[in-house]
Amino acid sequence: MPSTLVAADGVTPLRQVSADASYRAGDRLSQELASWDAVLSSPDAAMWGLRDDVVARQRDIGRNNGYAAGARQSQIDNVIGANWMLAVEPNWHALGLADMPDDDKDQFGEQVEEAWDEYANDPGCWIDATLRSPFIGLMRQAYGSWFDAGEHLSVSHWIDDRVGPGRAAMATALQMIDPDRLSNPNGETDSISRRNGIDLGFYGEPLAYHIRQAHPYDPWLGADRYQWERIERVDEYGRPQVLHGFVVEGDGMTRGVSPMTSIAEAFRLHDIGERATVKAYLLNTLLAATIETQSGLDKEALETIFGVSGQLNTDGSQKLAIGGPAMRLSDRTRVVPMPVGTGIKFHSPSTPTAAYQQFVDSFLRRLAAGLGMSFEELSRDYSRTNYSSARASLLGGWKAITGRSAFMERSFANPVYGLWFEEAVDRGRIELPVRRNGVTPGFYEKRSAWLRCAWIGPGRGHIDPVKERQAYQLGRETGTDSLQSAGAEQGRDWRKTARQIARENRYLERLGVQLASTASIMGVKGTSDNEQRAAVS
Repeated sequence: MPSTLVAADGVTPLRQVSADASYRAGDRLSQELASWDAVLSSPDAAMWGLRDDVVARQRDIGRNNGYAAGARQSQIDNVIGANWMLAVEPNWHALGLADMPDDDKDQFGEQVEEAWDEYANDPGCWIDATLRSPFIGLMRQAYGSWFDAGEHLSVSHWIDDRVGPGRAAMATALQMIDPDRLSNPNGETDSISRRNGIDLGFYGEPLAYHIRQAHPYDPWLGADRYQWERIERVDEYGRPQVLHGFVVEGDGMTRGVSPMTSIAEAFRLHDIGERATVKAYLLNTLLAATIETQSGLDKEALETIFGVSGQLNTDGSQKLAIGGPAMRLSDRTRVVPMPVGTGIKFHSPSTPTAAYQQFVDSFLRRLAAGLGMSFEELSRDYSRTNYSSARASLLGGWKAITGRSAFMERSFANPVYGLWFEEAVDRGRIELPVRRNGVTPGFYEKRSAWLRCAWIGPGRGHIDPVKERQAYQLGRETGTDSLQSAGAEQGRDWRKTARQIARENRYLERLGVQLASTASIMGVKGTSDNEQRAAVS
């Protein structure tokens, strides 16, 4: 029987393969792609049955891989930082208060910001149900949870018995929840209306969350690991009770995916390769020399070379005392008599080569790209970077930071601010402005208009402070930049900066201190008043 040539799938006769696929990515017959069996699935189905293993491995990498731990810490510091300042920006037009004097608007904004700062940064940490963290601490926990598990989860509580003189000013408190505790009760199978511990509505919107009373792998006895509490997403007044934040990447997605997921395998392989290289180097270091002989070494030869003390170890082996009957030439040199046909070969420890460093760098570039970071930021190696490339790298990383900051604003900071604002209005801590007709727009009537705000997070930092400050000044003078945008870029509130500058100027004027001009510092001749008037005319 004549033989038949077949295609790469092992079945289709080669003569039937008349042409390549229109799109090579869909070619099922090429040798390179024939074994590539990718599956179409929804976002939830892609993670089905894998979520616990994926998250556990990512957390293990974060605990044991220095680059991963550094990347996590760098992300938290760059996106969240040490403080998030509130900038109140109500929608005055929607509230019917556009004609209110600007001074009154500013006064209201400062009143709200000061009250919020008192609540968010209270030393008693009343904003945290566990009394451990201020607002910025909760923000860092939430972002760290998103980085590890792809989502953050928290529950709002109304703890009225903590309110009192010298205690909490507000009953609103937030409790951070490990996303591992969000699951279907008693291992119930996922369905259209309940999936991954979330009850879903007709359009797939979350209605309620089923949260375990304890972590499923808590080792101590008495933990309520097999009890769940069902919590509605919002109460009857629209007040959020559960804050669940993740980046929605597709239709029907109910749980998040960490940015670490796509590179977790690469992190693991890098970790294994690095440890193997270090072990090989250490083994090579410990093997200082070898003795090469043609006839072996007896006791007499060992005594000649090493100066055996004649004593025995507990297992009967000889104890070697280096430095026996050798001829001394000086305090530090020796001539050791060797038996005929015997020699000592010394080994110099070999360090990892430049090729290995290039291999590591390629790994780190792949990891940095997956995390939305620059190679320099991940590796902490700026030795091969000039100003232009460093600035381009910083701008690229800053875009990723800005996007993730916006995600944290929408999913965490804004809802927490809304919870507090509602209670502050209810307790009379904040007095809402009144229209000219004497009518005050109600909070529930115009909730979104009252809660519109912005957040000032950590600054971008400077690479060349002189050049960048000159650029800010040029933008300000040409009307293409503002104090608000320039201040926010560096993590500062421009109004607080202006008040501080005015205070310092008054103090310096009172002491008779005059600061040098920037023109004199930069060695640039300043323009006189006459020259300025001549230029204008």
